[in-house]
Amino acid sequence: MEIEQATIRLPRELKDKLLKQAKVKGYTLKDMIVFILKDYLQNISQE
Repeated sequence: MEIEQATIRLPRELKDKLLKQAKVKGYTLKDMIVFILKDYLQNISQE
């Protein structure tokens, strides 16, 4: 898999919530965002 860099701007509250959940699960913030995006794309392709 080829990796591309992207910059996103998040509201501070959203970033803090994502970071908290990532730490609970033992992931980095980047990994958490990638998992969420992959899951979202998989779910919409099944509709």
